Amino acid sequence: MAQLVCGGCHTLLMYIRGATSVQCSCCHTINLAHEANQVAHVNCGNCRMLLMYQYGARSVKCSVCNFVTSVGVSISSTFISFVHFIKYPYY
Repeated sequence: MAQLVCGGCHTLLMYIRGATSVQCSCCHTINLAHEANQVAHVNCGNCRMLLMYQYGARSVKCSVCNFVTSVGVSISSTFISFVHFIKYPYY
């Protein structure tokens, strides 16, 4: 499942990932479902408050304690996957 915020009434909408558009059940606005409009959740690395952030962000700052939590893909795991692919391209 994926989520986006309605452009008409700002209601948080859930939909099946891969959909191209989502109609809001409150205001009936048809919202385009691009990755840029998707939101994700993470717990703050300091106070554990549930934070919502835009999909694709590298980090999110907690509005309660001001701690910055990293949320992006780590470079080391990407590098290891890349090296594994180069070494075993048909695995």
